[in-house]
Amino acid sequence: MSRPILLIFGSGKNVGAATIKTFLANKYRVAQATRSAKSEDSTDDVLQLPRDVTQPETVNAAFATLRKTWGEPNVVLFNAYSWHITDAKDTLASMGIEDFVSDITANVICAFVAAREAVASFKSLPSSASKTFLYTGNCLDEMKAMPGFLTLGAGKSAAAYMISEASESYRDQSFRFYYVDERTPEGDAKGETIRGPGHADFFLALAENKACQVPWKATFVERQGYQKFPKLE
Repeated sequence: MSRPILLIFGSGKNVGAATIKTFLANKYRVAQATRSAKSEDSTDDVLQLPRDVTQPETVNAAFATLRKTWGEPNVVLFNAYSWHITDAKDTLASMGIEDFVSDITANVICAFVAAREAVASFKSLPSSASKTFLYTGNCLDEMKAMPGFLTLGAGKSAAAYMISEASESYRDQSFRFYYVDERTPEGDAKGETIRGPGHADFFLALAENKACQVPWKATFVERQGYQKFPKLE
C-alpha cells in the first residue's frame, strides 16, 4: 500500500517545520512548495518544490510536479500568506494598490487555486483514502477590525468563507476542508505566539479523521484539540 502524501505550501520555521516533522514521523511523504526549497535536496520522503507560492501559476505547477513524481496528495495544507502593514490612522491611503493586489492574490487567489487543485486530486484517489484540505487561519475573520491588518484580515476573511462553502459543497464526497485557528484556553487570539507543534498535531488528527465532529472553522487549543468558542468581539 502506498504511503499517503502531504503537500504543504509555505513551510516556515514554526508551523511548517513542525508539520513536516510530525507527518514524516507518521509515515507520510511530504512535498513542500516554498521559495527556499532546493530541488537537489529532495529525498525519497521529502519532495522539494522551489516555488513562489504567492503566484497562482506556481501553485498549479507544484501540483503538476507532484503528480508526475509521486502521485496525488491526500492532504493539502495552505500555510503561505502575505501582508503589508498599513498606517492604523490612515489605513486605506497608506496601502498601495499593487501591494493590496499582491497580498490578496497570495492569501486568497492562491489558496483558491490550491483548493481547486486539491479537489481534482481527491476525485482521483480511492474512495477509502483520506482527503483533507487545511488552511492556516487566525481569528481576523470574526474579530473587531484591527487597523493596520487590512490585507491580512481581508484575506483570512475571504479564505474562511471559501473553506466554509467548500466544506458544505463536498461533504457528500467526504472531502474535508478546515480553516484552522489556534486559541488560548480562554478563546482569545494567539497572535504571534502560535505554536508549531500544536498545529502539527491538530493537522494530523484532522487529516486522519481522529478529531471527530470538527466543523470547518476548526478552533483549537494546543494539547486539547478542537474547542468551540463564542464569536470574538
